[in-house]
Amino acid sequence: QGFVLGQYGMLYALKNPDKIDKLVILNTPLQRKTPLPAILSKLKGSEPGLFGLPNPFAQKQSGPLDLVDAGNYMQGGSPYYLDRDDAEAYQGPFESQEFRDAAQKMMEECDYDALLDQVDEGFRTWRNNSLVAFGTSDYYIKWETASEWLEDKRTSMKFYTFTDKMGHAVQDDYPERV
Repeated sequence: QGFVLGQYGMLYALKNPDKIDKLVILNTPLQRKTPLPAILSKLKGSEPGLFGLPNPFAQKQSGPLDLVDAGNYMQGGSPYYLDRDDAEAYQGPFESQEFRDAAQKMMEECDYDALLDQVDEGFRTWRNNSLVAFGTSDYYIKWETASEWLEDKRTSMKFYTFTDKMGHAVQDDYPERV
């Protein structure tokens, strides 16, 4: 689930299909038309400008990041109020400068478009049983992009949508249902 780490999980599956019995992909960007959200752009050092467009006046972040608000990021992808304990759990890893630096380094070295292309190409021949499931109230990713992505992947992947106000982190919105 999620931006970047979701794709890395999918790459792991592609490289280790014998270790994967079944794969579930939850609200993970699958096409280039899904831009990185502001928090990940900030970590990458390329925070967008007005309306999410590239900011021609932005300068690359140099030095350590002061703040990464993971709780607000998770809240922003869902139509529901995020429980305080859950928000604190998401924020926990970013309280340490060392961990913020590691996240920033990962994003700086990530070629997001190339990662999406690699996943797209690899899954054209994927044969393991898989489910692509999306909450349709995700404010970061349009669920229709997953349906479009599957059009040229007539393998063993099935598609399911959670249509009852489940957002970017469907596993948090309704874990029992997922």
